[in-house]
Amino acid sequence: MNPHATIEDAELLKLFFRTRNEGHLRVLMERHLPLVYSVALRVSDSPELAAEAAQDVFLKLTRSNELLMTRGIPFIAWLHRSARHRALDLLRSERARRQRERIAVELAALPAGESLSAEALGMLDEVIGELPVRDRMLVLERFFSGRTLASLAVPLGLTEDAVRMRLNRALEKMRALFAARGIATTTALLAAALPLQAIVPPPVSLALGVKVKVLAESSAAAGSSAWVAGLLGFLAGIPRPVAVAGLLGVAGIAGGIYHLMAEPAPVLADAGSSGSLPASARSSPASVAALRPVSLHDEKQRLDLIRQWLMDTSPEDRDSDRRLMMAVNQLSVAGTRELLADRELLKDVQGPEREDEFPNPIYPRRGSAEHLLWLHYAKLAPQEAIDFMVATDLPAHGILVNAAPVIEGVAKVDPQRVIDLIKNPPGELPQSLGLGGCFEIVLPMLVKHSKEEAYELIHHLEPMSQKDWYLAYVGSLGPDTDWPAERARLDRDFPVYSEIGFRLEGVHGNMAGLWACTDPDAAFAWIATAEKDAWEGYFEATFIWLQRDPADALRWLKTWEPPGIDKSTVFAKVLVFGGADEIRYVDGLLEMIPDPAMRTETIRKVMENMGKGMERESLEHLKNSPLLDPEAKAVIDEMIAGKAW
Repeated sequence: MNPHATIEDAELLKLFFRTRNEGHLRVLMERHLPLVYSVALRVSDSPELAAEAAQDVFLKLTRSNELLMTRGIPFIAWLHRSARHRALDLLRSERARRQRERIAVELAALPAGESLSAEALGMLDEVIGELPVRDRMLVLERFFSGRTLASLAVPLGLTEDAVRMRLNRALEKMRALFAARGIATTTALLAAALPLQAIVPPPVSLALGVKVKVLAESSAAAGSSAWVAGLLGFLAGIPRPVAVAGLLGVAGIAGGIYHLMAEPAPVLADAGSSGSLPASARSSPASVAALRPVSLHDEKQRLDLIRQWLMDTSPEDRDSDRRLMMAVNQLSVAGTRELLADRELLKDVQGPEREDEFPNPIYPRRGSAEHLLWLHYAKLAPQEAIDFMVATDLPAHGILVNAAPVIEGVAKVDPQRVIDLIKNPPGELPQSLGLGGCFEIVLPMLVKHSKEEAYELIHHLEPMSQKDWYLAYVGSLGPDTDWPAERARLDRDFPVYSEIGFRLEGVHGNMAGLWACTDPDAAFAWIATAEKDAWEGYFEATFIWLQRDPADALRWLKTWEPPGIDKSTVFAKVLVFGGADEIRYVDGLLEMIPDPAMRTETIRKVMENMGKGMERESLEHLKNSPLLDPEAKAVIDEMIAGKAW
């Protein structure tokens, strides 16, 4: 029997904090692990997430100190609260991960033609040069040097998710800088286009010339200039292929240049040996087969490869899956249709552990593959894809479950066809066609094609879809938008607040935030008259404007005097709901909250609401702010100490 088994929790905790004896911790875990796991399981409805949450709670306990017990919180209550909070965090992370994977699938599907314009490329290096140093280095390392998120995370002391968030913010800043120059783009397009367009391989002749000169100067510096000069003179007098081979042989780099000059490697080839593959891929024959080189011209081999991929039960791997998705993009119309017609091959088969909003599919790649196949099919043969979707979805599901990828694909090549389809949907189908998942992707293409027609489509949608459509429409408008005209149109078409259908809450604030980039006086004056709750409208507009143009926003907001409202409360809410993690403007917002007590209370709410998801750099920046008193800094210190970095 464990000699500590009869000691009460409070005494065991004191002993553990003072001695760090594992025996004390083991007894506490044996007593309370069932409670922690059960709470986490009820919150997450996932045995895997519950197990991870339980482990994290006890790890947090080992990193705590005796102050934990001096706050008047019973240990069992602390365990219950910690288990619930950690399970909620993991649940949100799981949702975010799946959303990121969906976006990654969509980005992988972008064809080569969807690239930055010549005008944008001409401004690219200027825009990158205007980024803060931290963001600039991240963009250069990721998109110019091709480093992975994992390799970037280690030297920064961050997780991959934190690096991804930081990179997304850097891309948003780039988008805003492009917009300020009158060039419309999106963060998704930047993420997809930069790896393809940021670096242009130099001509082989240039590469050889540079190597020759560098070798010559290097050798000269070492006292061998006469030898190198003689070699170069000799090579100049013989045929180029022989000269190149001789020079490279001397330099010891012939094999590398031969590889550069040879036929490009197949898209699916893996550059490394099997030892460089992820463990999941090495353990799965199907995954290993999926990484074998495949001829770009062999449709049958590509189809067989994709079928193997869809039968693979190993966990998804971002890099190998991306290469396989590129194989889908090389399929012909007939090959794509052949795979989509095989409903058993694409069937979502769930494992026995759970059947909730976080599925446990036996074949984890099928959902993203079906989306990608429909998207590709719609780009290759728009009307055929629409007809095939109607013919296959309706008998099987009664609704068009694949409408989103089909509409997205058609919009990329024929936006007018999408406009006509939404105006006149096939059969007796709902007019929204199940498009909610692609509004933000489709609207920029439709607005670019015909802004007026894109707006008018709102009247052809179901009432419950109209607000999301309108917000996506507003977000697609460029910096040269006539905002007073857009305001007049909104007031004309939707003059009355409705409890169902097109709900105006948030709409005015979103538009005003974009309008403020060019005329903040008019934008914020409009909120005061348009919103039922002007305070909420001010919050929405302030948050959006700060994201787009923080320097101008802070300058204007310092002198802003909203009628009948304490603007400090608006700035406090911006901080609590995301602004505290933005080093670009967090100090400016704190400065505009003059009451020290309000600043402290705001920081306390920030830590409760989003502290666990903040980057360490942001927390350290807040802690070092001269605008915060010791009490606020202590709250931040507690968050830093309690996080597993």
